[in-house]
Amino acid sequence: NKNTPIGYYDSRSKVMKWDFSIQMKWSNPANKTPLDGPEIDFLPVIIPAALQITLSCLSCLGILITLIFVTLNIYYRKEKIIKISSPNINNIIGWSGISCFLAAIIFIIDINEPHFPLPLAIVHCWAPVWLVSLGFTTGYGALLAKTWRIYNIFRKTNVKFHV
Repeated sequence: NKNTPIGYYDSRSKVMKWDFSIQMKWSNPANKTPLDGPEIDFLPVIIPAALQITLSCLSCLGILITLIFVTLNIYYRKEKIIKISSPNINNIIGWSGISCFLAAIIFIIDINEPHFPLPLAIVHCWAPVWLVSLGFTTGYGALLAKTWRIYNIFRKTNVKFHV
């Protein structure tokens, strides 16, 4: 492979000078000028309607069940068994699960409709990412806090506990 100069840049005059008398042969099969960068193809991703409905229903069912558990947790928070299980941490875990279910519902919404405004499309693009991140982080953090609390309870055998 021999490099043949086809032009040069004059830095003083800031002008690119080309030599058009040189016949160029490119190494690709069609002898075409190579691309200057990666070629990007935009392919719309369409989720089938049956899958959209199924995932939306499952996410709504998950939200409903989680709301029932959070409501029961709040209603019976004075009961000993609920007090022992850390009702505030349980509520955080529940709300983080709802956040993840909402992210799934928002992700399913099709924004390829012509009436979908651009600012709403940007929010639609970022909302599931933020909701999943927030839900996972708070839920996992609450589980770690609960585990740490149980570890401390069993580590100290002679401590009096106030529930």
